[in-house]
Amino acid sequence: MRNLAMSTTVVLLAITLAPLAASASALGHFPPHPLLEVSHSQIGAGFAQQNASVPTPGDLTIGAYGEPEDLLSMPDVQQRYQIAAVRFDVPLEPPYTIARASFPTYTRSGVPAVFTSLSVCEADPTTGRVLLDTPLFRLGPFTGNPDGWNDVPMNMAVADSGKVFYLCLEFPMSPSSSPDYPFLRMDIREPELGQFGTSYDISATGFARIREERNIVATMVCTSNNGEVPPPPTNLGCSRVADGVEFRFEPPPKRDGEQVGSAVQTELLWRDGRGRWKSWGIIGSGRRSLLVEQLPAAGVLLWGARSIDRGGRPGLLSNITLTAPFRVAEFYGYDSGEPNGRIKDAAPLVPPIDLRQNLFSAGDEDYYAVDAAPGDTIVASASTLGGGVNPVVPVLALLDRRGSVLVQGEGIPGSTGPSIRYVVREGRGESPNRSCYLYVADLYGSIVSPSTTPRIHVDTGYRVQLEVLPADQTQVRRSVQGGPGIVNVTADGRGAQVRLAVSGQARHVSARVYGVNGRLIRVLYDQEAVGELSMEWSGRNASNVRMPTGVYYLRIDIGNMKVVRTIALIH
Repeated sequence: MRNLAMSTTVVLLAITLAPLAASASALGHFPPHPLLEVSHSQIGAGFAQQNASVPTPGDLTIGAYGEPEDLLSMPDVQQRYQIAAVRFDVPLEPPYTIARASFPTYTRSGVPAVFTSLSVCEADPTTGRVLLDTPLFRLGPFTGNPDGWNDVPMNMAVADSGKVFYLCLEFPMSPSSSPDYPFLRMDIREPELGQFGTSYDISATGFARIREERNIVATMVCTSNNGEVPPPPTNLGCSRVADGVEFRFEPPPKRDGEQVGSAVQTELLWRDGRGRWKSWGIIGSGRRSLLVEQLPAAGVLLWGARSIDRGGRPGLLSNITLTAPFRVAEFYGYDSGEPNGRIKDAAPLVPPIDLRQNLFSAGDEDYYAVDAAPGDTIVASASTLGGGVNPVVPVLALLDRRGSVLVQGEGIPGSTGPSIRYVVREGRGESPNRSCYLYVADLYGSIVSPSTTPRIHVDTGYRVQLEVLPADQTQVRRSVQGGPGIVNVTADGRGAQVRLAVSGQARHVSARVYGVNGRLIRVLYDQEAVGELSMEWSGRNASNVRMPTGVYYLRIDIGNMKVVRTIALIH
């Protein structure tokens, strides 16, 4: 993840958020949208570099995207959208000047990318429609780079505050399968800074349909002599709790001694049906969460946060997250556990259970209460329902009453998801039935990776399977049977215990621990054997050095049978 920082001069390079003009009914379903992927070899060196224009003192560069990718974007022409647009909200006080806009384009044939027009427009404050008929700036046609950045000088003077601008690119009527068809670059597969809600499809009548799952790559540079604006909060996410919705974010660092440009407060905002941001509340910059007890409107709402400096001036905005008034069963058919965004709101589970739920909001976290007696074994696994270019990466952890992690399994992209196995221990002052808490979240912004940015996912569903094995049952659970042997692995957060049963004739048995990078950590066993075997990994490498907290892999080979288990170390 990139760091967002204010420069020591008046120049500010930042990632920002623009308010949204689409109606709430357009949100939530994420209808199919044309995507084209090109190989890295087709991208060319020009695209790998950012805009070559050199900023001058007084420049504010607004760019709402993370790392540009090798996926291409175009409007949904099948639904009669011919215009792709990026929205910019400029927090500067007038007068200021829109100096230029920059964005990368691409064609498969290598000829210049020709668009029907390029324009900068405002939106009607009453209807939210983009005023295509009265552009503030227009070039037609616009010829762009076949594989690289375009720098478009504008030098537009702005005399009013609170302005919202749309950079609009009108696509040709020719088939998109044409090798000369132009495309825009975007950030969608790995949105490391989250989504910003700045990308739109626009119809000929000016109706704007938001594409909140993607960030079209474009920047706008504004010039002002009115000083810096505060940098944005980061990592905005939210989760439903019993008394409302809890929003969490990371405020920008304080800059003591500076009157202008130093954030002292954080403001939470929501977007209404006309595309206007409305303030929900303002808190001191040292706080990192805010509770909204009642949502301000029905339907799916978009939320953002921004900083306010000592002079009362607002700055750039964060990534976005979504809320719904109750659950989103009309979309996915399951979310019965909500609200369960904190341990004290945990939804009870009675095992064995096969549960399907979803992580709707960016930053959504689900807690479930599980009762087990000392000596019982809690076995759980999680997997993603769905896929897409930005799928949920599930995180599964078992917590105690205080929220401390007992054991965790981290989802690995491309795998079936994390799993955990934990033997409940005797505890001082514990009741005969001990409550543990199952934690399920997307990896980004979770307790496992709190410094990363929560993401909005197209497919939000997950599946959890849970069972509790009583202590009086056979301790060796035959999780892998058939073939030449039986394997049981029990992990407790400090290491792993392994029990094997090699049937029939003697076979070569190998048990090795690897890191996530494939590096061999330790060999536990490597020789021929028959009958029952037991071994233990203490969480140390071959030099007896304790390995750090993280995810490791145990590979067991019994003859031609291969078994891989994920082990999480928690210190």
